[in-house]
Amino acid sequence: MAYDRFVGHYNEYLYDFGADRARPQSINYPTNVWDYFTTLGKYRGLIKITQVSDRSLDPNTNALDHPIYINRKSIYKNGRQEDYQELRAEVPGILVSALNGNNDNNSMNGFYFPIDKVLLYDDATRSQLASERIRIEATTMLPEMLTNNMRLNCMGSFPRGYFKNIPNMSAGTIMTYLSCTHDRLSGGNGWRDYQGDEFLFLGLFDFTLRLPPFPKDGTYELRMGLSNNPNRGMAQIYFGDDPNRLTPTGLPVDMRQSAGTVAIPWVADIDGDDITNAENDKNMRNQGYMKAPKYICWTNRQPTNTIRTSPGAIRMIVTTADMKANKTYYLRFKSALKKMNGEFFIDYFEYVPTSVYNGTTAEDIW
Repeated sequence: MAYDRFVGHYNEYLYDFGADRARPQSINYPTNVWDYFTTLGKYRGLIKITQVSDRSLDPNTNALDHPIYINRKSIYKNGRQEDYQELRAEVPGILVSALNGNNDNNSMNGFYFPIDKVLLYDDATRSQLASERIRIEATTMLPEMLTNNMRLNCMGSFPRGYFKNIPNMSAGTIMTYLSCTHDRLSGGNGWRDYQGDEFLFLGLFDFTLRLPPFPKDGTYELRMGLSNNPNRGMAQIYFGDDPNRLTPTGLPVDMRQSAGTVAIPWVADIDGDDITNAENDKNMRNQGYMKAPKYICWTNRQPTNTIRTSPGAIRMIVTTADMKANKTYYLRFKSALKKMNGEFFIDYFEYVPTSVYNGTTAEDIW
């Protein structure tokens, strides 16, 4: 994977991808972007990759370098009326070099990138990762998407067995990948997807997804990003650490259901009224849902037009459970309808520790 593919810049807050949506500009990065990768081997670990914004750079750094760090922990301007700029790096992280001095960093089967410190997955690193909200893009959970350079580069369907992290998929499942960079119908405008892409599952779908590891033992909320509309489907969700014996997480999720109902009490924010907005958010959480992050914007080159303002863009709390770092967890999604063209949407997931969703300070809306 090339250096410029570690993270995806598309519709993060304040970023404008430029005139050609198929080739997002790489000069001005106003906001930090990050993603998470799972290490190889028997004992899996989680690595956070962050590309810092132009505004976060040391004054002596060339802004065009756009440094990338491993396991950086940032403190942000994360108030409801703020812009999520990095205030400082509580843990600077390990610098990843794009080049290897005078030597080539290409190998026969990929690239390698020097780092400026030894990378340890020790208790301090685990605790650091487990102290903040983890938002994982679905394409990163399926390494084949990155290995074959398909993220934001194609639209299409996949056969059974193509993805290692989807160990079970029924013959009736149709799996497709959509990217707004290749949307010929609407020109890619009006999408509410994290980083501009999504997976849709159609037919009488029934499939199992292997999740990335949790960084440390503890209680977490497992959340899922949704983009509800009348074309969607309905599914029963199962969760557990045995892919063949998973437990239902609750009632089936109906992605056709609009927000602003008793079941999903979405209420538009009131400008300047943080107290009322926080109370409305709390009421929505009590029903197992949250508004979309303010960090994500519509894909229409309006870099402050956040999807938090869209009733259909929400987060669902799939389950809250005690997780073990040394266990592998799975989600199963089984169609609850006989409708062949109902679209089951997958975009991103969140792991949220107790210290974030139920800490002394309320979780930010970003």
